[in-house]
Amino acid sequence: MKSMIFRRFFGHTAGCLLLVVMACAANRSEAGEVAAVLEDAKLYVTAPLRWDRDDWLYFGGAIATIAVAHHYDDDARTHFVSANRA
Repeated sequence: MKSMIFRRFFGHTAGCLLLVVMACAANRSEAGEVAAVLEDAKLYVTAPLRWDRDDWLYFGGAIATIAVAHHYDDDARTHFVSANRA
C-alpha cells in the first residue's frame, strides 16, 4: 500500500516536471532558447550537488518533520476515527 502511494507520488512529480519543461520549451521558439530550458532543467535536478551546509540542514529538518508526522499518523487516525467506522 505504502509503496503504491510512493510510486504515485514520484510518478506525478516526474510527470509535472516533464510538463513544466515541455511548456517552457513550447514557449520558446528558437533552438538556443530550448537549449537554455534544458540547461535550466539540468541545473534544477543537480542543485543538491551545489548545496551548502545550511541548505542540507533545512533539507534534514524537512525530512525529520515528515518522519515525525509519519510516526504519529496512525495514532492521530485512531484517535479521531472510531473502530466501528473504520
